[in-house]
Amino acid sequence: MKLDYILHNIAYFLGLTKTYHKQALYRLFDVCNKRYFDGKLPRIKILVNNDMGQIFGQFCAMISIGEANFTPTQIYINLKGIAGNEYVMLNVMVHEMVHYWEYSFGGTPSENFVNAYRIWLTELRGIDFSKNQDEYERIWDKIREVLGHGHGDVHSEMFMQKCHELNEKFSELDLRVAFNMPKL
Repeated sequence: MKLDYILHNIAYFLGLTKTYHKQALYRLFDVCNKRYFDGKLPRIKILVNNDMGQIFGQFCAMISIGEANFTPTQIYINLKGIAGNEYVMLNVMVHEMVHYWEYSFGGTPSENFVNAYRIWLTELRGIDFSKNQDEYERIWDKIREVLGHGHGDVHSEMFMQKCHELNEKFSELDLRVAFNMPKL
């Protein structure tokens, strides 16, 4: 199935129910997986979360304690934040898939992702960073430290290199750390 057909359908489905959103997002995942990752990423849960404010997408690694799994490996997409913008939709999905690729194929050890996500869930979620900038930065520094990325970015060198490689190879991509940041 062609990428522009899938993107057109996502723009159309944005006006319909969440069931249609999920179907379109899974089709987009499958097409992107085949085109950009040689079909190597196993399908994971993709959820619509329109309560993420200025965050357009998020990859979440599985959280396990002992034998109990609390959060499956999944991707959240904020359709409210990117409604009707096919270009942003594509780049957000591929950005989150690069996180998934890194998690799956040897980047940051999965326990570090789990610990970073725990910090995000317990300390960062719900903070209005426009009003609490110092607290927001303190928590992100803690997350960066857990991930081993040093001070300055939550994205690893492996993530950045993969995004740059995909940007160079595929002209339709414009992968960035965030949409207000320069192209990688």
